[in-house]
Amino acid sequence: MHKILPGLLIALGLIVALGLEATAFILQPQAVSTGPLVVVSLPWGQDPALIVAAAGGQVIGPARAPLAVLAMGATAEALNHAGAFAVLDGTAASFLCGTEEEE
Repeated sequence: MHKILPGLLIALGLIVALGLEATAFILQPQAVSTGPLVVVSLPWGQDPALIVAAAGGQVIGPARAPLAVLAMGATAEALNHAGAFAVLDGTAASFLCGTEEEE
Protein backbone atom coordinates (compact mmCIF):
# COMPACT_ATOMS: atom_id res chain seq x y z
CA MET A 1 0.00 0.00 0.00
CA HIS A 2 2.76 2.45 0.93
CA LYS A 3 4.63 1.71 -2.32
CA ILE A 4 1.57 2.44 -4.46
CA LEU A 5 0.63 5.74 -2.78
CA PRO A 6 3.55 7.89 -4.09
CA GLY A 7 2.94 6.73 -7.67
CA LEU A 8 -0.76 7.41 -7.32
CA LEU A 9 -0.10 10.91 -5.98
CA ILE A 10 2.31 11.65 -8.83
CA ALA A 11 -0.24 10.46 -11.41
CA LEU A 12 -2.97 12.55 -9.79
CA GLY A 13 -0.69 15.59 -9.78
CA LEU A 14 0.06 15.15 -13.49
CA ILE A 15 -3.62 14.85 -14.33
CA VAL A 16 -4.46 18.02 -12.40
CA ALA A 17 -1.55 19.92 -13.97
CA LEU A 18 -2.57 18.90 -17.50
CA GLY A 19 -6.19 19.81 -16.82
CA LEU A 20 -5.21 23.25 -15.54
CA GLU A 21 -2.94 23.79 -18.54
CA ALA A 22 -5.72 22.88 -20.99
CA THR A 23 -8.17 25.16 -19.17
CA ALA A 24 -5.70 28.05 -19.23
CA PHE A 25 -5.13 27.55 -22.96
CA ILE A 26 -8.85 27.56 -23.76
CA LEU A 27 -9.66 30.56 -21.58
CA GLN A 28 -6.69 32.75 -22.50
CA PRO A 29 -7.49 36.05 -24.18
CA GLN A 30 -6.93 35.75 -27.89
CA ALA A 31 -6.18 38.36 -30.50
CA VAL A 32 -9.26 38.35 -32.68
CA SER A 33 -9.55 39.87 -36.12
CA THR A 34 -12.11 42.46 -37.16
CA GLY A 35 -13.73 39.96 -39.53
CA PRO A 36 -16.21 37.20 -38.70
CA LEU A 37 -15.96 35.60 -35.27
CA VAL A 38 -16.90 32.12 -34.10
CA VAL A 39 -18.93 32.46 -30.89
CA VAL A 40 -19.03 29.31 -28.75
CA SER A 41 -21.37 28.68 -25.81
CA LEU A 42 -21.57 25.86 -23.29
CA PRO A 43 -24.17 23.08 -23.63
CA TRP A 44 -25.96 24.29 -20.49
CA GLY A 45 -25.38 27.96 -21.31
CA GLN A 46 -27.24 30.56 -23.29
CA ASP A 47 -28.01 30.11 -27.00
CA PRO A 48 -25.05 31.53 -28.97
CA ALA A 49 -27.39 33.59 -31.19
CA LEU A 50 -28.77 35.30 -28.07
CA ILE A 51 -25.21 36.02 -26.89
CA VAL A 52 -24.43 37.67 -30.23
CA ALA A 53 -27.61 39.75 -30.08
CA ALA A 54 -26.86 40.84 -26.49
CA ALA A 55 -23.39 41.97 -27.61
CA GLY A 56 -24.85 44.04 -30.45
CA GLY A 57 -23.75 41.75 -33.26
CA GLN A 58 -25.47 39.72 -35.97
CA VAL A 59 -25.35 36.03 -36.77
CA ILE A 60 -24.14 35.43 -40.33
CA GLY A 61 -24.07 32.37 -42.53
CA PRO A 62 -26.71 30.01 -43.88
CA ALA A 63 -26.36 27.41 -41.11
CA ARG A 64 -25.30 27.18 -37.49
CA ALA A 65 -24.01 24.58 -35.09
CA PRO A 66 -25.82 23.83 -31.80
CA LEU A 67 -23.09 25.42 -29.67
CA ALA A 68 -21.51 27.95 -32.03
CA VAL A 69 -22.39 30.61 -34.58
CA LEU A 70 -20.48 32.79 -37.00
CA ALA A 71 -21.04 36.45 -36.13
CA MET A 72 -20.10 40.01 -37.11
CA GLY A 73 -20.63 43.45 -35.67
CA ALA A 74 -19.54 42.85 -32.08
CA THR A 75 -16.14 42.85 -30.41
CA ALA A 76 -14.69 39.77 -28.73
CA GLU A 77 -14.79 41.64 -25.42
CA ALA A 78 -18.51 42.39 -25.81
CA LEU A 79 -19.24 38.77 -26.77
CA ASN A 80 -17.30 37.45 -23.76
CA HIS A 81 -19.13 39.90 -21.50
CA ALA A 82 -22.47 38.74 -22.96
CA GLY A 83 -21.71 35.13 -21.94
CA ALA A 84 -19.68 33.47 -24.70
CA PHE A 85 -17.54 30.56 -23.53
CA ALA A 86 -15.00 31.26 -26.28
CA VAL A 87 -14.62 33.72 -29.14
CA LEU A 88 -12.42 32.57 -32.01
CA ASP A 89 -11.20 34.19 -35.20
CA GLY A 90 -13.47 33.39 -38.14
CA THR A 91 -10.70 31.32 -39.72
CA ALA A 92 -11.34 28.79 -36.94
CA ALA A 93 -14.61 27.96 -38.71
CA SER A 94 -12.75 26.41 -41.64
CA PHE A 95 -10.68 24.31 -39.24
CA LEU A 96 -13.72 23.23 -37.23
CA CYS A 97 -15.64 22.36 -40.41
CA GLY A 98 -12.76 20.37 -41.86
CA THR A 99 -12.19 22.56 -44.90
CA GLU A 100 -8.80 23.53 -46.21
CA GLU A 101 -7.62 26.51 -48.20
CA GLU A 102 -6.20 25.75 -51.62
CA GLU A 103 -2.85 27.28 -52.45
